[in-house]
Amino acid sequence: MRRVSFFAPSSLRGLPSDQTWQLPQLRELDLSQADHVTDDLLVSLAAALPKLQRLKLDMVSSSSSDRGVAAFAYQCDQLQSISLRDCTIHDMALSALAKFRKIDLKEVDLAGCRRITTAGLAIMGKYNIKLQYLSLAQTPCDAETLEAFRTGLANYLCYLDISGCKRLDQEPDRVARCLSQSRLIKLVVSMPVANAMVRLHQEQLLPSVSSSPMEFLEVDGLPEHTPMTFLDQLIQTFSSVKHIKLTRGYYDTDFMGGYLSGDAAVKNEITEAQVDKFNLKQHVVVILVNKREKADDLGIHSW
Repeated sequence: MRRVSFFAPSSLRGLPSDQTWQLPQLRELDLSQADHVTDDLLVSLAAALPKLQRLKLDMVSSSSSDRGVAAFAYQCDQLQSISLRDCTIHDMALSALAKFRKIDLKEVDLAGCRRITTAGLAIMGKYNIKLQYLSLAQTPCDAETLEAFRTGLANYLCYLDISGCKRLDQEPDRVARCLSQSRLIKLVVSMPVANAMVRLHQEQLLPSVSSSPMEFLEVDGLPEHTPMTFLDQLIQTFSSVKHIKLTRGYYDTDFMGGYLSGDAAVKNEITEAQVDKFNLKQHVVVILVNKREKADDLGIHSW
């Protein structure tokens, strides 16, 4: 039901008020980018889907989805995965997901939820101790909150996305030290944090990073003219990594005839051509993507 536009306040009018219209076998529901999704609609749907396991409400067109999210947390005892990318939720929704202890959440995607606060995130970190997948990209998360998540979720968390978090990028060294103590398999960070991890590892201040089981690393916000040596440094820092994704924005040179192939080759900068050559010589697979290309491949199950 992704991107459907037929919902309206009267969508459920005429349906029985009791539980006779339940869909007890439905396990997954995707209402991402659907129009007219109200809290009342979500509350009604939650009551009708007692065995729902996966819910996606990315970019739903609602002024607030707090009550609806809380209803799913309360009504759906088997809920394991919820994606709320770019939703207008507040701390109330996070509190509901954290404190309705009947559910056993393993995957939570809060990317782009800018109305939540560190207080709400702290509640999530305290109670949802079995999370395996967590995306906090472009949220108000700060270093103290991230440290609480790492401590509480140390035994389970294997995927973490903290790219685009301005507060984290302002304390890259502290964030790097926090991440070095994790046992993540997949990690997405912004360029300031990646630089900090490389530098601190070179200074032998992050010795545990080299023993990390991390297999997939993504660096968001690759600057123009980044040297190819940065890739070597990443591989030295994360010795077990098998896949590296570099996400770049749009550079000035893109609007002046594309990559400057001649100059870039001389300077040995990271370009598509240089990455292709690099992949022929290394066991690590590196891909370079544009920000817009990444936007089409977001979410919990896109990795």
